[in-house]
Amino acid sequence: MAKFHDLDWLPVADVWFDQKDFQAIMTARIAEEGDWVSSNQMILNINGLELTVGRKGIQHKVIVPSCTVSRGQIALLMGPSGSGKSVFMKTLAGIMQKPEVDITGLAEIVDSKSQKNDLFSKGQGFHATDREEIFYLFQDPRSYLQPRLTVDNYRVLLEHRLPDRSDIKTSFEEYLAMANLRHRKTTLAGQLSGGEAQRLMLAIMSILRPRLILADEPLSAQDRVHHEQLRQLLNLYVEDQGNDCAMVLVTHEMRDIEHSIRDGSNSVFYVLEQDNETQWSCSEAIFAGEVAQAIEQAKSKVQMDSAIPKTLRSFFSAGTELGLIGDEVQHQKGSDGSDSMPILEAKNVSFGWAKRKRSDLLLHNINITHFSNQNLGLMGLSGVGKSTLAEILLGLVDGQDGTVQWFGRTKIAESEFRERVQYVFQDCERALGWEEGTLEEVMLSPFRSADRTQASQMAGTMNEILEDLGLSDKRLNLISHLSGGQQRRAFLARALLVVLANATVGAPTVLVLDEATVGLDLTTQVSLLRLLNDYSRNRYPELSLVVISHDPVVLRYICDEFLIISRAEDQLSGATIIEKLNRREFGVGPYQHRDTALLVKAL
Repeated sequence: MAKFHDLDWLPVADVWFDQKDFQAIMTARIAEEGDWVSSNQMILNINGLELTVGRKGIQHKVIVPSCTVSRGQIALLMGPSGSGKSVFMKTLAGIMQKPEVDITGLAEIVDSKSQKNDLFSKGQGFHATDREEIFYLFQDPRSYLQPRLTVDNYRVLLEHRLPDRSDIKTSFEEYLAMANLRHRKTTLAGQLSGGEAQRLMLAIMSILRPRLILADEPLSAQDRVHHEQLRQLLNLYVEDQGNDCAMVLVTHEMRDIEHSIRDGSNSVFYVLEQDNETQWSCSEAIFAGEVAQAIEQAKSKVQMDSAIPKTLRSFFSAGTELGLIGDEVQHQKGSDGSDSMPILEAKNVSFGWAKRKRSDLLLHNINITHFSNQNLGLMGLSGVGKSTLAEILLGLVDGQDGTVQWFGRTKIAESEFRERVQYVFQDCERALGWEEGTLEEVMLSPFRSADRTQASQMAGTMNEILEDLGLSDKRLNLISHLSGGQQRRAFLARALLVVLANATVGAPTVLVLDEATVGLDLTTQVSLLRLLNDYSRNRYPELSLVVISHDPVVLRYICDEFLIISRAEDQLSGATIIEKLNRREFGVGPYQHRDTALLVKAL
């Protein structure tokens, strides 16, 4: 299988830079600090740490017997969705503290003067802002960025926070260029895509120069192009002797694992394994060579070493099924759209956030036709406008030019529309933030006015969906106590319940999924993709999917037709549909546009 790092060019800012030039720039920066000499100086030391959340009601315990991360080292933390990875990371960062989480054990950070500081010794009131040597990279930072500040406003804030630094403006501009955000300087943070917000946080981190980076799936919203570039940036930052730092990286990505097992890597892996229904324990350190050997065993389809944690073995088996490990891909049966009716038609749709500045368009002349017996995939670089396009199609954003028709009608009653079309937002955590009650109560909330017969039927369908999504044991958990990955599945479960409850023969229903697999471990991703494929192909033939994703592996698994959306190279013209592919062409080519090749070539 072709590896993505074999590509020799990547997009940076508003031009295309040679990949070797990018590496040379970063390597030269390291050289300016002097030759790198490997050091065993410890940055983070954890011993006998136990974290317990949910003191009233259902508890969840995370046990980390021992974990050390040294200078210049990246420690990857892996585990299933809901195992407690984010609880561990947020507790270290001070975002979660007593009484929200009960803490026993030791966690020390070694400062630049080699002094050991217990992260929990100061107790309640010791907030994340007091831990200046720690920087937390959120999976979706849009919940934490001030939405009414522009990207460049954050540069001003950094200048105020670090008045003795004269290089901030130059460095910030440089990092924006590397993160492909130069053209977004005047954009409000609230209008950034998930991937762009992640890249802004990386720029801020690079200015603050923390000693310990706690990265909670920081690149999960990145397309393959930006992921490769930014992971290299993170690696080089940690390896830079002048930064004197280390990183703990939570990830579900095979791409991150591949980066961390390359020749000469001193990365280590820690894995959360389930002890019982409410308790998870962290493994001992697993070295890069051991993980590389397990991947080779999965590729050769031989039994993996039993010393490798079960979670990793399941993860690599799922990677094999998706074609991320080895060359075999389990293709799903698809449809060519013949003998079906168009259920979605968008004609000449254009849109810009500045209502009177049509010269600064986000989207330009978008044309889409989606048929009832097909699953449609929409793919593009991070920040190109995929989520905004979905919200326009669903009537959640207005002010566009052009027309949108659903089920052959320009106007459709909202009640009917919401019964037949459901949207799973990319940021499910924010979308569910106002919900209260247990998972079961939130699931059944759209049916409060139903009679007893319908309510009983809905309860039965709900239980079936929760079982299929691996959430049946979470029915009585408060929705706010679910992990990010569990909330994503819960949001999907409710959307499925609504459209299936209203499905009738001859009346198509649609599920619009925006990055539905982001934040899910690979094993859960495969289970979810199998489920969606089975629902839309077999069990509920009236259901079709519109899938928005930056991941071609996800789209290849469940979609029949693929639309590639891209912006002009000058970054000024609005994005449009540049290519339309069927199942036979996707991942094989030939492609008419180089953006398509970049996004899909790794398959």
